[in-house]
Amino acid sequence: MSDENGPWKRDAANQGSRFPLGLVCWIGLLLAVGIGIWFLNDLFPGQLSSQDDSDLEIVRLVALLALVSSGLIFTRQIKLGEVVRNISVWIGLAAIIVVGYSFRAELEEVYYRVSGELVPSHAIAINDDELVITASADGHFYVNGRANGERIRFMVDTGASRVTLSPQDASRIGIDMGQLRFIQRFQTANGIGLGAPYRLDSISIGSFRFADMEVSINSADMGTSLLGMSVLERLTSFEFRDGKLYLRR
Repeated sequence: MSDENGPWKRDAANQGSRFPLGLVCWIGLLLAVGIGIWFLNDLFPGQLSSQDDSDLEIVRLVALLALVSSGLIFTRQIKLGEVVRNISVWIGLAAIIVVGYSFRAELEEVYYRVSGELVPSHAIAINDDELVITASADGHFYVNGRANGERIRFMVDTGASRVTLSPQDASRIGIDMGQLRFIQRFQTANGIGLGAPYRLDSISIGSFRFADMEVSINSADMGTSLLGMSVLERLTSFEFRDGKLYLRR
């Protein structure tokens, strides 16, 4: 006497009801992916491939997805809901990547704006030959650079004829203050200041590097080192506009 409610009957019933539904969902997802890729390729021509090969490329992508996902669909141990959820996640990620790549220029501009506002002293490279610096809250332009490979924070000062290092920064990058001769005299807001001539191997601002740079080391304490005209004059141009400083070489 057979038990109609036994495990074999239940398995057979589950297989008969589950398999067709899984197959339908799988085919539906593949069609959705194919239509989505075709739609994106139509919106952004040339991003996927050349115009002549775009249809063939779409078929290849859908076929690859079918090959990878078929193993999940027809594995009995994996539940249908879990399979659909996982495939949906991968489809969403793929869509984000395609859209992000297509709008990479616009997203790059957003990155420049956000990072410049969050870290004003960070020089952002617009391209290989242009940097932009955002003004700080006090209205001055500060930039993180390097002197002989060591990090230094400069304030851009068009009134300074040359780069001027504070005693603290000079000591930190290894300059022996006791060996300097403070023979330079210059006018400051607090009166006459003294400076010592010195030659650095290099000064770097972002991707811009200036070799063999003559600088002055101040004898008195300073709030920050100054990036003066000796660097700015080596540029093709510099421009203050809308709270930004554009440096071009």
